[in-house]
Amino acid sequence: MSGSPSAPFDTSAVRAGRALARLSRILEQASSQAGLSLAQYRVLALVAERPQRASALAARVDVQRATLSAVVSGLEQAGLLARHAVAGDGRGVQLGLTARGRAALASVDRHLGAQLVEMAAAGSVGELELLAGLLEGLVRGFEVRCVVEPPARDEVLQP
Repeated sequence: MSGSPSAPFDTSAVRAGRALARLSRILEQASSQAGLSLAQYRVLALVAERPQRASALAARVDVQRATLSAVVSGLEQAGLLARHAVAGDGRGVQLGLTARGRAALASVDRHLGAQLVEMAAAGSVGELELLAGLLEGLVRGFEVRCVVEPPARDEVLQP
């Protein structure tokens, strides 16, 4: 495929990117209503898939460890994340959600889900399912680009 912006695929990709940028405001609002930043929501959502080491988490969100450290610190202080020792590794630590963290994540997910269902009311449930699958594919591509093993499809958080 051509790398020119006029190629049909590139035009579609740009349109999709612009739509996602506009729709990201809904996610920002849902996160804010739960008292979270968008970065904090992303971290909670990834840790909800499975407990992770901070270094692996930084790679999955494609940020420097120092940047992630600030987000994780805020989530820990709020009682939403906790550190747990890694079995068999005296220095290893994994991040996991607390009960409060699961509740905050569920709050954002409920609000976000309701907003998307409302906006998709003109469409069908099947179209929303198709969109979810397409977006999950984009996320897997992002994670491959970050050279991180993505979670198996059945590990993705289900509502």
